[in-house]
Amino acid sequence: WSLSVEMFFYLTFPLIIFIIRKSQITPVTLSLGAIGFYVFTQAILSNLMTDKFYNGFPSASHDLIYYFPLSHYCSFLLGVAGGYIYLKKQKHFQQEGVFPLFILLLILSITYYFLQNPRILLDFSGIPLAYGSSFYSLLFILMILGIAYSKSFITKVLSLPVLVLLGESSYALYILQYPVHMAYSKYLSPHLSLS
Repeated sequence: WSLSVEMFFYLTFPLIIFIIRKSQITPVTLSLGAIGFYVFTQAILSNLMTDKFYNGFPSASHDLIYYFPLSHYCSFLLGVAGGYIYLKKQKHFQQEGVFPLFILLLILSITYYFLQNPRILLDFSGIPLAYGSSFYSLLFILMILGIAYSKSFITKVLSLPVLVLLGESSYALYILQYPVHMAYSKYLSPHLSLS
């Protein structure tokens, strides 16, 4: 399902770039629009998580909330807005010093806390949230921009060639998992005694 979602994003990306260039939208305006769309999307998905609609896994309601490309489109738009901020405001990134490092560590800590304690928002609001459907994308784009903002030992470690290669390799393997699985199932699996 994630590959079809990504393909949908890739197909719409040229249109988004065309609109950005044609309208000459500012990074702030694009970011506010992306955040607004994120809030709108999460409100709809959270509303769909109610007992009246959501039937659990497996069901059409589960597929709509967690696998439908438009359910994840807000995370893609946040990523585009984050990339646009980075491209247009490069002089504000790669900052050295204690403050950028503090901001990075704060964002990493907040992201880690919310990932480890997903029920805290449910307990606070009483509203079931679609955590698996782009809910954390706002935190992730802040984390990515926080990493880009700080020029510290953390970003130097993350920029080591071996880690960059592993990151690129893992994505390449991820994107090829289905064709490899199909080839394995068709050609190798019948000849091996593996489950």
